[in-house]
Amino acid sequence: LHKTFSYSSNKMSALRKLLYAVKKIDADICVFRSADVGTAAGIILTKSFTGKKIVYMTAHDAECSFGGLVKMSGLATAFAMGMAYRFADKITSQSKYQFEMFHKKRHLKPAGVIRNIIPIQHNEDMFFKKRESVLWVSRCEPWKRPELFIELAARNPQIKFVMVAPAMPDKIEYF
Repeated sequence: LHKTFSYSSNKMSALRKLLYAVKKIDADICVFRSADVGTAAGIILTKSFTGKKIVYMTAHDAECSFGGLVKMSGLATAFAMGMAYRFADKITSQSKYQFEMFHKKRHLKPAGVIRNIIPIQHNEDMFFKKRESVLWVSRCEPWKRPELFIELAARNPQIKFVMVAPAMPDKIEYF
């Protein structure tokens, strides 16, 4: 399902494809993550048209408050996600801080904390092994400061830098 909604596609067509995929898969629970208008529409329409249980996983500290989401993603996203959170049957957070702040600022209590499933190993050897490349996998959002990664690559021509990011028409300056 993660590929049914694309930033570059027609939004109505993408939402129609999402609903079709949800009905076809016939899952008991649909899990959403990533605060944006498309995700909000997907949550609201999926819940309204299929009656499926919805779990929303917070993806960033900014989601904990309306103002934080406005600052990060704009007024439309903040408003749409505010509605979507209320359509979700369960909301999870990534940290105790997110859990507490979401409850305090949004007056919605997450069902629990689901931490990153990949543990960080504290093995000294992992930091000193010869690496062949430096990898960035993310959206090119101004607050993530992708220009610093590019600057770091320019300062270290002896190291291979790889940047993987989806094309986002409203952030064309990064491509």
